[in-house]
Amino acid sequence: MQDSSCVRAYHRSVYIEDPEKSKAQMGSCKDFNIITLNDNSVQDIISKVQTNGLLEIGLTILYREGFSQLNKPSEFSVFGHCTPMGLMLALTVQPGYTDFCYFSVSDNHWKNKNTPQTFISLLLNGRCRKLCYDAQELIMFLVDKYGFEADQVCLKWLLLDPKVGCWLLDPDHPPGQFADAVHALSLGLEKPSASPNMKTVACHQLQLLSSLTEKLYQQLLKQKLWKIFVDMEMKLLPILAVMELRGILVNKERLKEMENVLENQMNRLKDAAYRAAGKHFHMNSVPQLSQILYEHLKLDQKAGIKVKTTMSRGSKSTSIPMLKLLQPFHPLPGIVL
Repeated sequence: MQDSSCVRAYHRSVYIEDPEKSKAQMGSCKDFNIITLNDNSVQDIISKVQTNGLLEIGLTILYREGFSQLNKPSEFSVFGHCTPMGLMLALTVQPGYTDFCYFSVSDNHWKNKNTPQTFISLLLNGRCRKLCYDAQELIMFLVDKYGFEADQVCLKWLLLDPKVGCWLLDPDHPPGQFADAVHALSLGLEKPSASPNMKTVACHQLQLLSSLTEKLYQQLLKQKLWKIFVDMEMKLLPILAVMELRGILVNKERLKEMENVLENQMNRLKDAAYRAAGKHFHMNSVPQLSQILYEHLKLDQKAGIKVKTTMSRGSKSTSIPMLKLLQPFHPLPGIVL
């Protein structure tokens, strides 16, 4: 299990900045004093962190193709289809005081070959907020590049990924690109002026990432999903990254036993669902489940709620948050959950 003190620190480190102040900062920041890290400047940053601590770290990969994780075109969405050249970091000691740093991943950039791994370990092992959009890709890259031990990654690297958080809020419309998440949360911050400098653009977007995560935190708390997000989804994320890189060993006989147990449990749940619905239907079919819930049982009318229609299937939503809303009015939503 991951370090419980790390998790407690995340629950304590709630967002207290004034949203209007954050908005003003986003609109007024046009240029950034970007520190290009080397062996000497890294030691300065390490000393600063050890003396003052960190409130928040924003991270994104920069690619040689001319973009970052925060504005990556959809055709480059698969890991390995573009070439990392470095990381852009936003290191916040206290609200309003952020250092923007460029961290090269070129081996030739560093005199001491241990410096990159030591520095990344210091940042990601810490208990401050760590933000990254599509964090699984970042973790996979760092593990593959620097050979971090699986135990360290899985037990200590707890990052907040708004891509996963937005999916929790609206599973029917998961965000693909960072811009989708910004739109989904209706952030409404002023769009930074266009710049030909990829690093400058990344700094603007890291500011936006911080504000986005702040709003996401409020929304997840409101929907009672914050604990699931931090204690379940974000703990699984580094594990999945390591699994995808290194693979896993499977006991086929034990897996078959588990399959039989789960199949029996599923059959019992199906029978209970059919009795609750009063008819047979395909539980894995969203349109059929939607029809049972809203046309046959009319649970939206009983609950007095308006249900969104999904864009992909054109049927009323059967997402987890919606089923939870309907659960008090009929046994079927609870069985499906």
